[in-house]
Amino acid sequence: MTKAFRLEYVHFKNSKEFERQFYNFSLKENIHSKAAYTTVVIGPNGTGKSRLLKAVVDILNDLYNKKHEDSNFKYRPIHQGGYEISYYMGLDRYKVNYDTYEYELSINDDPISIDKLEMPDSCIAAAYTLHEKFVMNNDYPGRINRYSDKYNSNFYNYLGIKSQNNYAFSSANINKALDLITEAISNEGFNKDIQKVFKFLNFNAAITITYDIRKHHS
Repeated sequence: MTKAFRLEYVHFKNSKEFERQFYNFSLKENIHSKAAYTTVVIGPNGTGKSRLLKAVVDILNDLYNKKHEDSNFKYRPIHQGGYEISYYMGLDRYKVNYDTYEYELSINDDPISIDKLEMPDSCIAAAYTLHEKFVMNNDYPGRINRYSDKYNSNFYNYLGIKSQNNYAFSSANINKALDLITEAISNEGFNKDIQKVFKFLNFNAAITITYDIRKHHS
């Protein structure tokens, strides 16, 4: 039986990248629940939402690589600096304290080795914004996999709109994003889900797409 993954918190130690060092992702009433739930990170553009999520992805990816380290995949940490991460797999709480290549791991506060660390089966970055920070690692046509030695495709997969061909062109990303949004809106399941999100956020039940393509002339 698959256990639900629930991220509790991430603590970045002496990080220059994040103004805040501690991020809590879990409500107290959900800690002992067996059900999976979705965490929504909300904030204005440019405040570091995707940067924070990418840091979480990098930490989980590093732990996966460390746990499955072998001669065919050289383990090299992506996330630089110390951190502490706590998450639940089912009702079991796992905590990892990392500092200068030294790991302290525990389950329900009892020390364990890396091979006993339970993790999510996979990590998927499904991103549809123009400036998200996630790394492309898939070998799709036209996409170069420059991170195969760091982002193991057995665990991490990028399903966003960027590709090697259109990575630098915002107009291509805009057109692709519009196609994806239009296609999603026609899906009944998407409509039900987005209505729940709007109701939770106390937003009007409407989606307005506004964009402007500007051409700069030298």
